[in-house]
Amino acid sequence: MKNRAALLTSQKGMTLAEIMVAAAFSIFLTAGVMSFASFFNNAQYEYQSHVELTNDCRQIIEKMVWGYKEAGVAQRRGIAEAVTGTIVSTTQFRYTDVSGTQYTLRSNNGNIEYQRGSSGTWTTLLDPNGTSVAYDATKYTTSLAFTAPTTNNSVIVRVVVGKNILGKWYYGSSSTQVFYRNA
Repeated sequence: MKNRAALLTSQKGMTLAEIMVAAAFSIFLTAGVMSFASFFNNAQYEYQSHVELTNDCRQIIEKMVWGYKEAGVAQRRGIAEAVTGTIVSTTQFRYTDVSGTQYTLRSNNGNIEYQRGSSGTWTTLLDPNGTSVAYDATKYTTSLAFTAPTTNNSVIVRVVVGKNILGKWYYGSSSTQVFYRNA
């Protein structure tokens, strides 16, 4: 009996307090790993959103600078091909190319639009919704600004696009100064 009692008291095991400490440590370690994974996932999502919106801005500026390719029209005539340009308002710009054709760019209800000729139809260059549904200012925002620089025969174009994703606004922007080649 004595040997049996010695065996029971000499066995090395964990007490309830040690098990509780080990469980708490495991929980904190698991929570730390999960919060890091969540943080990394959110950071990746934010970065992707910023890149997507900045690319949208860059692409719309390229369409304005180099021209919009229309069906049945041989040449693209963007702001860079202008002979003259006039800032009609901070959100509207009108220019004329070497053939005398007038073009207009504007911001209209959140969309950025293009018109070839003084009475042509308006073509949407940027629809932030990406669909034909009505513009929703609680989900999307666009800002188009034309300003006159100190250099003659040029214009500064600035585009900002915003998107509300899960209650948080993300923005992308791009701007450039465009010189008229044919001025």
